Amino acid sequence: MYNVDICTNKKLKQKPLKTSLIILTVGLGNLRSAARELYNGGNPAICSAARELYNGGTPAVLVEHDPSELRHKAGNIINVLDELKIPKVNAITQSEGTITTAMAALQAPERFNTLIFEAPAGLSGKDSTGRLIGRFALKTGIVMTWDLIRHPVLASNFLSGSSRYIAKDMPKILSEVRGIANTQINDTLVKLRQAGVRVGVIQSRADRGFSHKKIYGQLVHENGEDLELNVDAYASIANRWAGHDHIIFDAPQAIKAALQMIDNLKENK
Repeated sequence: MYNVDICTNKKLKQKPLKTSLIILTVGLGNLRSAARELYNGGNPAICSAARELYNGGTPAVLVEHDPSELRHKAGNIINVLDELKIPKVNAITQSEGTITTAMAALQAPERFNTLIFEAPAGLSGKDSTGRLIGRFALKTGIVMTWDLIRHPVLASNFLSGSSRYIAKDMPKILSEVRGIANTQINDTLVKLRQAGVRVGVIQSRADRGFSHKKIYGQLVHENGEDLELNVDAYASIANRWAGHDHIIFDAPQAIKAALQMIDNLKENK
């Protein structure tokens, strides 16, 4: 039903899992570097790749409206928590993982304390499959060249894993891209906050996949003469190397920023 990697050692597995446990869900990427940062910092975590949370039994009624099975991926995040008897978590998510985790939290808000969205999908306003593919094709051609220079082994593994995933089932990949392009979670964020789930967004200015300006524009709304955010916290990383895959290639900085935001939101509750 789902594929999950438990990123804790035997000692941690033997201890009761607490509400401070973090579920890390990302889109198409390598989780090891981010998981290692959490583990080395003493943060027990469940690491689940959004691309592996597929369920082949999608009801026909959902196929037309949800071709990428995003809802089933979201449901399977809850399945993971149920299977491991984990009552409540914080979540750090990236890219497509933002959509599936937000959906999961909307289904069961009582299971989530705080959601941190890094380089999120679903918050860029009106999009199209063609534009989304074009942006990521450009990102791959330009940004990955620098990543290969800075992190040759990690970038090579990332590219080879991504290529295998894409080549494995091209029709499903295209339907997944359509689902990402057509899914917006602005209203979901408002509902999550109303349900008591704290939400923070961390965006990179160098992200060529999802523009930080468009995301900020989607998060801001007018309240009389004032401007308010639809989330509890927002941060933009100015580092020119911090692109869409910042959490993969610069895991120490990305995870540190996410954990700091979780702590800040907890203190300001």
